[in-house]
Amino acid sequence: MTPLLSICIPTYNRAEILDQCLRLLVSNKGFSDEIEVIISDNCSEDNTQDISLKYVNTYPHIRYYRNEENIGGERNFLKVLSYAKGLYVKLHNDYSAFTEDGLSNLIIKIKSVLSEKPLLFLAVNREIGEERLVNINELLDHVGINITWIGSYVYDREVFNDLPNKDQRKDSNLMQIDWLIRLMGRESNCLLCHSPYAKNIMEVPRSGVNPFKVFGVNYLDYVNELRIHGIITLETYLKLKNEAYSFIRDFYYLTNKNVHKYDLDNIKNHISIYFSPLSYYDIVYYRPYSLRFSLFIRRLLRPLKKLFFWR
Repeated sequence: MTPLLSICIPTYNRAEILDQCLRLLVSNKGFSDEIEVIISDNCSEDNTQDISLKYVNTYPHIRYYRNEENIGGERNFLKVLSYAKGLYVKLHNDYSAFTEDGLSNLIIKIKSVLSEKPLLFLAVNREIGEERLVNINELLDHVGINITWIGSYVYDREVFNDLPNKDQRKDSNLMQIDWLIRLMGRESNCLLCHSPYAKNIMEVPRSGVNPFKVFGVNYLDYVNELRIHGIITLETYLKLKNEAYSFIRDFYYLTNKNVHKYDLDNIKNHISIYFSPLSYYDIVYYRPYSLRFSLFIRRLLRPLKKLFFWR
């Protein structure tokens, strides 16, 4: 039987986190034989393989693949999607989990739109009102920088497979945006869904990614191209640009405080492309009291979170 949904999980060196992700997935009340789970291990150096095989040997609809060498994060996205057999495919972060009703609701939603084959965008953690079909400008205006989250994308597999040159932005860390925009440009409908389908289950230390280049240059390069070609309005572009600036500023603060672990190289050069030279100093000396308070509360709650949630 062809699965209704393929949940595709790319992963690398996050065995403990992946274990939590898979445990929460198979215990979700919406998990059923209509769903297949595919894990693509990007040649991890930890015990990711052992963790994955533990679930593969227990659940027949979970499959595990290991790359012979590290092919890069975005190429691993394409690799894991290439193994899918479901009618719909969904990229799923290894540090994410479906909400209690999220997986069931997603299956219901897919069944209700199968004949139309729309693209689905799950606007996680954001209230957008009623679900509706949107064009590219409306989508970006409503979800903003959240369009970069890979867990929001759910595609009809045949529609996605027909898209040529999927790897044309493989070095941007934003390949998923290019897929969605080009698919929508081919007259594919996009259904913007507002229900809280999934959430991040923990903060993940990352390395090898420079968010200041990704969001300060690559992301703005892309949305500026959309503005130049008349695909989005100047108003939407300026809104996205301002949102990206706030995002970058918060990222610098959190990275500098060792909450996140990101590459801080060449920040000044990256920022100066789309923002004034003075913006660098605003970012470096930014002290958001709300963030400082939230970090304080987060540290207080961390022991309780481990005690009551992770067991």
